[in-house]
Amino acid sequence: PSHSPRLSPAAFRRLLTSMATGANRRIVLPEGAEPRTLRAAVECQERGIARCVLLARPEEVAATAAGLGIVLPDGLEVVDPARVTGRHVDALVQARRHKGMIAARAREELADPIVLGIVMVLLGDVDGLVAIYTYDDLAADQDDHGSRVAEPLPLLIPHPTLTHGRTQYALARDQVNYVGEAIVMVVASSRYTAEDVG
Repeated sequence: PSHSPRLSPAAFRRLLTSMATGANRRIVLPEGAEPRTLRAAVECQERGIARCVLLARPEEVAATAAGLGIVLPDGLEVVDPARVTGRHVDALVQARRHKGMIAARAREELADPIVLGIVMVLLGDVDGLVAIYTYDDLAADQDDHGSRVAEPLPLLIPHPTLTHGRTQYALARDQVNYVGEAIVMVVASSRYTAEDVG
């Protein structure tokens, strides 16, 4: 069997960057005004890695960029999620009709930039969606939405002798405790897009 040569992490990153540059994809980033996202989008735009679309209010992006001392490059798109069109609503209603989706509910859900980004992918407006979460993001979501995703994972096989069953969190909290512990979660439109983020 033929094996590909092993690549160092730096060589692997260069290979992925080269492949992404050649693909010339238009990628939507739902957390457009978040500093890490904004820095990544600017770098991708300037290096030609991807054509980024930030979902955020333009004034928020401008304020974040000014606070970071970043000059937004030409061609970096900023789309205000509040400007949802009937086309987006119709697409979400159609995709979720079997779940009872109606236009009023679709408009509410499209206020979430991630949902809007998914619909943009569905419509073919963009080639993919990338969002990255850490434990702190999950905990913030818990505060905002009552999500249980930031709680420890359930004990799968409870036993009567376990008085204090301990499980890990979905993502490392405060510190990494062992090799292989998950520290980030990538949400992308395909497995390949998610792997490219790494």
